[in-house]
Amino acid sequence: MKWIAEDDDKLVLFFELSDDQLERVSKDNKFFFDTDFIDECEQTKGCHAHVLRIYSNGDTSFFYKHFKDNSYKSISWWNKTRTKFYIRRQICQH
Repeated sequence: MKWIAEDDDKLVLFFELSDDQLERVSKDNKFFFDTDFIDECEQTKGCHAHVLRIYSNGDTSFFYKHFKDNSYKSISWWNKTRTKFYIRRQICQH
């Protein structure tokens, strides 16, 4: 798991997933209960950023800047109730 912090009140937690891992996460909203899978994700340096949690005062621009400055093919997240999966592809310019 990776994290980005800014100031004292902004933090984002995310994984860098492979294509296969992203596919699984997109179909399984309870993936974080599978400890073997989480261990696998923690050891991967993939090209997709999957956001687990954002702590901020409503300002999320700080982490978009980080993701745009890196070579991620996509950024994804589940909504708070884990009923809808979101993904933005090709967020960087290669």
